[in-house]
Amino acid sequence: MTIALRYPRISHKIIWPFLKMMKQTKRPKEKAIEPPVQIYDPYVYGWRYLKYTDANGQEQYERIPLTIEDVLHPLEDDQRIHAYEHEDICRYLGNVFKKQTRADPHAVVLLDVRTAWYKQDLKPHTPDISVVFNVKEYKNWTTFYEEVEGTRPNLIVEITSPETRHLDLEDKVREYAQAGVEYYFIIDHYQYWGKEYRRLLGYRLVGGAYEVIKANEHGGQWLAPLRVWLAWAGDKLICYDEAGLPMLDYADESVALAEAEEKVRTLEEEVRLLRARLNLS
Repeated sequence: MTIALRYPRISHKIIWPFLKMMKQTKRPKEKAIEPPVQIYDPYVYGWRYLKYTDANGQEQYERIPLTIEDVLHPLEDDQRIHAYEHEDICRYLGNVFKKQTRADPHAVVLLDVRTAWYKQDLKPHTPDISVVFNVKEYKNWTTFYEEVEGTRPNLIVEITSPETRHLDLEDKVREYAQAGVEYYFIIDHYQYWGKEYRRLLGYRLVGGAYEVIKANEHGGQWLAPLRVWLAWAGDKLICYDEAGLPMLDYADESVALAEAEEKVRTLEEEVRLLRARLNLS
């Protein structure tokens, strides 16, 4: 004998308020997180202007993005963009190097000046800083031609940038050695796994190839042709003289001089007041 089970019938008047409450307390659907906007910049390396003649016979200029090869081997009028730290270091080192070579009328310090090498199979470079000795006469160079001047940079300094760092660490090490540059120094600032690192690398040409110059215990490099130590002090790059004293930039020297003069005036005023008291007594 089969027994049919009967379930009590639940009125919709009872269940509807419960379903309504469930609907109201239901967790809202989360909105999808939109990815950050990726801005494409065709001029990340810089640009150059290409002159052409249009259909009406008028000369026009078109802005052309630079490639990574253009950065390594630029043309004269190429436009590059550098970060503030890069420009600040260049100004500071340029001023210190000029100070160190001012007694030599045949030494010049070039900042961001294109250099064309005597070797025809080696394309020109534009070092951040070049120090050249045995220069016959000063010129307003846009390109320094080794064959014309009869001399080449003796020392080159490059400051790395994130997008082109590999050029300074690899290609230029090889090509500056081929060009016969005796000293090559790299100021390297990079990030690795979210941390920032700063270091100095130095090379000297020996037998046609670069040998690594060993840094001192503080990571500093000795720039022998300039008689200057170069080292990172935290996030600031500083030059030191042979006595180990920091070499200030012109702006810093002006501030230091003004502070020293103020101290002298204060001491002079104290001496005057002391003499006045002694005379009264």
